Amino acid sequence: MKKENKDILIIDQDTITGKKYQLMFQKLGFSAETCSGLSVAVQKMKIRRFNCIIIDVDLPEMKGYNAIKLIRILDPQVKIIVTASNNTKELEAKVREQNVFFYYIKSFEIDELKMAVNNALKINVE
Repeated sequence: MKKENKDILIIDQDTITGKKYQLMFQKLGFSAETCSGLSVAVQKMKIRRFNCIIIDVDLPEMKGYNAIKLIRILDPQVKIIVTASNNTKELEAKVREQNVFFYYIKSFEIDELKMAVNNALKINVE
């Protein structure tokens, strides 16, 4: 079933992970784009509105949790899911300070990420 207005932008410097997420969400009927850095993500956001952004904490230009302020300037309504390969209490605190929709640790089951996106997009369309 095609999901309307379910546009996802995946920002991950690990292009293999970004592509894996993109293909997974496309198979689920979402429209998904990927990029490896913030500058390309900003260009994409200026052209197209995304309902959900999945952003990794490790980006080439800056930490993902610092990029959230810029993303919110471009689109205050977008649901943001932050991903991380490794978690620490300090990192989790910095991410959660940004009032993100969900914080996903990549070593967890991928179903958690799918559920977070589904929940983010349900809230977005209500």
